[in-house]
Amino acid sequence: MNKSKNVYDEIKNMIVAKRWKPGEFFSINDLAKTLNISRSPVSVAVKRLATEGYIEIIPHRGFKVKTITKEEAIENIDIQLALEPLAVTRACENATDEQKSMLQDILSEYEKDVEARDLPGALDTDKRLHFYIFEMAGYPKLESILKSLWNQVNYYNEYFISEDELQGIAIEHGEIVDAIVNGRTDEAVEKTKKHKLRYRKNMYENFDKVIENQSTKLNITFE
Repeated sequence: MNKSKNVYDEIKNMIVAKRWKPGEFFSINDLAKTLNISRSPVSVAVKRLATEGYIEIIPHRGFKVKTITKEEAIENIDIQLALEPLAVTRACENATDEQKSMLQDILSEYEKDVEARDLPGALDTDKRLHFYIFEMAGYPKLESILKSLWNQVNYYNEYFISEDELQGIAIEHGEIVDAIVNGRTDEAVEKTKKHKLRYRKNMYENFDKVIENQSTKLNITFE
């Protein structure tokens, strides 16, 4: 197995799974010792993660998990708004019957989480649903870009979505899935944009308050 890829996956998973916190610092040498490998594959993995926006390299010291700013978060959402319609369009055009069935199954899981008012479960299923649509598009590069953009703001999702919003989001998901499954491309794109714009508005209005309230809890450091 390629050591650099393995280290890349390990570090990325620690960030995405929220086991490493925004602003947390790591020494490349110390991490290499912990993983019992040479410094080189760690450095390669760190450089790749830095280009993808997950971490920030501190020259001659190491790296820290990137703390996203409000401006970066909004830019991230705006790029998603530009790219997700392409993914949805391609999903409508390319989806197999098996993929359509799987998408409906994921939607059913989400609706069960909503009924149980299981916010963590709903957030996880929400991510699976969108990632599966990206996969259905059949454009690997587009899928990779959209997943990376999603993961960069994923840490804060639970603070921008409340249990009270889950039912409304479930309705939006249902509309998007129904349009994709039945090949109504224009409607699927329109509903996807509406879905993303609602999240953008919520993030824009609440970002500063959320980050301020969570900064101590998350050990976030600000430059």
